[in-house]
Amino acid sequence: MPDGEGISGTVRSVVGAANSTYRAASYNPPRTLRVASAVAGALLIIGGLSGIFNIFNPLGAVISFYNIMFGVLIVLTELRSWPILRTFHKSVDHYFHLLSVPRGKGGFYCFIGLLAFFSTEWNLA
Repeated sequence: MPDGEGISGTVRSVVGAANSTYRAASYNPPRTLRVASAVAGALLIIGGLSGIFNIFNPLGAVISFYNIMFGVLIVLTELRSWPILRTFHKSVDHYFHLLSVPRGKGGFYCFIGLLAFFSTEWNLA
């Protein structure tokens, strides 16, 4: 098999996988956004954990701590349908009512994204 057929077969399989992912995501957009936001919150927690123990950059450690807290808040907000997290969501809804409204949630996510993007160097965080 020549190289051209191998590459085109790989491209066809990637395009097929992208199309099936698009169909699955477009079947239920709110659920897709909830899952994507929960995954982003989990990644924010992991990135914050990787930068919190930096004793040579105390400002970076504080920002990593805030990233962890914001990531936990995002995960609690997005996974509110889980029975164990439903009790926590009442307090999140009371103290952070902004996260109950779609525009408020979008603005909060943009703020957290900008904070995470511009606060650290190019590393895992």
